[in-house]
Amino acid sequence: MRSTLPLPDLLDIISRIVNHRDCPVGILDDIPAEDTEVRALCQQIYELRQAMKALSSGKLDVQVGSCGCIAAYLRSIIEMLRGIEKAIKKLAQGEGELELSRLGELSIYFELIGKNLQEGRRLVDKYRSLSLTDMLTGLVNRRGFHSLVEKSYARARRKGGVLSFVLADIDRFKMINDTYGHDAGDEILRGVAQRLLDALRMEDVCSRYGGEEFLIMLYDTDVNRAALIAERLRKKVEEKPFAAGGEEIPITISLGVTELRMGAKTRGGDAAQECRAEIQRAARRADAFLYHAKRTGRNRISTGPSDPSPVP
Repeated sequence: MRSTLPLPDLLDIISRIVNHRDCPVGILDDIPAEDTEVRALCQQIYELRQAMKALSSGKLDVQVGSCGCIAAYLRSIIEMLRGIEKAIKKLAQGEGELELSRLGELSIYFELIGKNLQEGRRLVDKYRSLSLTDMLTGLVNRRGFHSLVEKSYARARRKGGVLSFVLADIDRFKMINDTYGHDAGDEILRGVAQRLLDALRMEDVCSRYGGEEFLIMLYDTDVNRAALIAERLRKKVEEKPFAAGGEEIPITISLGVTELRMGAKTRGGDAAQECRAEIQRAARRADAFLYHAKRTGRNRISTGPSDPSPVP
């Protein structure tokens, strides 16, 4: 490779391309046009320097047009880094896994980062699940109930369906705690929760709504069918005593049942807010029917599409 430039001048140009912080592309014009091989070499060095500079600042949209093994290596590295960036973005969105075996020793560090991210995602999912679960019974809690029912509500709303709500309450639970102790009361809560679950379908949602109350959503079920299901739940709890605190304790429940019927089209506004408001209204109506069942003798259901008549 020959150049018409004196060697010191040529070395000065190459030094400035490699080392100068803000080397302009115009520096290549200092090389005579007839020195084609030298210009091509300096062009490659300049492009590689610019690519490395962009990579060091975190930019991966680098185009390396140069040829030669160094440019090929750099293109491979850029391609791998783009793949890592894409995988990390998917991982952050809860999708995919990092596959970094091509990076050799460097992959160990990325794999550790990936494992930490995946473990962090697992912990987030775990604690989110715990925040929606009643730790005593294993049922969803009030917050979890609303979260699950919002999805069922949206489906029913789209097709103009119906949801029914059953509010069940253990009869004379305070007396049970006072007589047999709170540990026995906890055993009974767990037992009642399991019997309720055993009598429901997969698409239904059963929650511990507070204290000794259980709120149940029955999907695509009108109030008449819901009343039949509620009666089945009542019999399931009553059918045999619960073993708790070394005693066989007979338990009954009272239930209030109502429905939430909706049109085929959603109203304007915040759908989630509308859903929460409708669920709260349905829960209050079920509670009114539950109160009616308690006042008229306990161990029974009270039901209807609208508020019950007052009990004298």
